Amino acid sequence: MSISCDIVQEPHFTCMNTRVALSLVILTLSLTACGTDDSPMSRHQVCERLASATCERLAACEPLVAQSGCTAREMSRCCPDGVCAEPVIADAERLAACEDAVATMSCTALTDGDLPASCDNLTDPVPETKPDAGTPPPGDGPTADEGILEVNWAIYAGGTALQCDQFQGTQTIRIIATRAMGSSITRDFSCVDFSGLTTLPVGAYSVVAQARSANGTVVQQTTASTVGVSAGGSSTSFTFTVTTTLGSYCLQLATAVCNACAPSDTSCKANAVNECCGTDGICGRAAIADPQAFPACVSAYGSGSYCSGTSPSVCQGAIDVF
Repeated sequence: MSISCDIVQEPHFTCMNTRVALSLVILTLSLTACGTDDSPMSRHQVCERLASATCERLAACEPLVAQSGCTAREMSRCCPDGVCAEPVIADAERLAACEDAVATMSCTALTDGDLPASCDNLTDPVPETKPDAGTPPPGDGPTADEGILEVNWAIYAGGTALQCDQFQGTQTIRIIATRAMGSSITRDFSCVDFSGLTTLPVGAYSVVAQARSANGTVVQQTTASTVGVSAGGSSTSFTFTVTTTLGSYCLQLATAVCNACAPSDTSCKANAVNECCGTDGICGRAAIADPQAFPACVSAYGSGSYCSGTSPSVCQGAIDVF
């Protein structure tokens, strides 16, 4: 039994000989040289240079892959609002060290989205500056026993930054801050901002973040992290990650079509999964299935009407692969 490759949403993949073939869209980043004065660089400047270094290395790792979308993707990951004018702690020496490390890093680590340790924290704001990331709760600002907490978040599938609507329609990011005595404080932010400010009483908290859909369903919750809120201001970041893979979805489709079309063929399921993603070695790629189209696709394959290898029309674009 074969599973047609048009279940995979373009532009992430193209189809070849009824198999899913990876059309890997690798991110390209370009950075301009920073100035020689002592003024801090902006986050946008740093993001541009990180982008350039990353994409140049990706081009070397994947010489046959088109890099046209790389810069835009990396910039959306590093600078979600497209402006990022706030000054950051990176300096010319540290940024150059990061670029040198990226130029020699392994291709596997790069495609997994793991930059070298020398690149860590380069886009953190300078201590005296708070980015214009949102509006604190109504009032005259924090009281003497309160501090401002800056909350940042990102969503990734493999090494690709996602927008909120791509992550099962996430609309709200909720943080739940719990103090040692057990009392909790909840704050909600609009997901598309990717950053927000709030005030909390000064102290230590165990904080989790939840990505929530429009109806309040928790799409994913992060592990707890310890955050200290101080009168001088504090910040924390959370990352949501797509954990489902193309292979897991191919297995569901293979099970449906084999049960319907070849129940006694013990090799059917393995062959179908191999045609879906194994031949091209992409079963482990991060993937998201459309919550309406994919169940309908599984049902159609399980109906027994598609045993010849054709694909149900409802399966078109049912899986987005990264």
